[in-house]
Amino acid sequence: MDFDINRILINGHDLLVMIVNIHNKEVPIMAKIHNADIGLIEYETYRPKDSQYNTVEICTAVSAVDYFDDMKYFCQLFASKEQVSIQYFLETFFQQLKGHIDKYERLVDDDLYSYIDQAIIAKKIIWLTFYNEDVDSSEATILWRKLKNDSYKYFRDSIYITKREFSISKGLDLSLLKLTDLEDN
Repeated sequence: MDFDINRILINGHDLLVMIVNIHNKEVPIMAKIHNADIGLIEYETYRPKDSQYNTVEICTAVSAVDYFDDMKYFCQLFASKEQVSIQYFLETFFQQLKGHIDKYERLVDDDLYSYIDQAIIAKKIIWLTFYNEDVDSSEATILWRKLKNDSYKYFRDSIYITKREFSISKGLDLSLLKLTDLEDN
């Protein structure tokens, strides 16, 4: 599968768009270019408030290259499935996580949360293309929680949680704690 990424302007928003072919349908994967850095894209997260480390609405900014690489990989896996269904969507998501774990020998929670956000974005676009069905925010948040809980269950030995501590003297200090170590306490 070849993928071209093009820059377009829609309603005053500077976007990058990649067209992928899934079961002979063109599916547009779009992302808004970050205002401060053209190398970043931003997207809305459906992460429930109780899974955020801050209480403000968050919009995630990530490398455009990383985002589209992850989306390409997800779409390639999904396109190889027999049909467009929730079963194959979930299978594709967990296959992508396994590939990450095989490569890096762990899965940090922030990476997991990005994969979940991106999978939901892909699902929204794919379901709109195939079924003319939109995934609303409430449904996306429920799916987000399901993907997180199932990931914690299936990959618990490989997941690391980012511990954030702030002090006036040191600023923000980050450390990783293995999920199974947290569960044992």
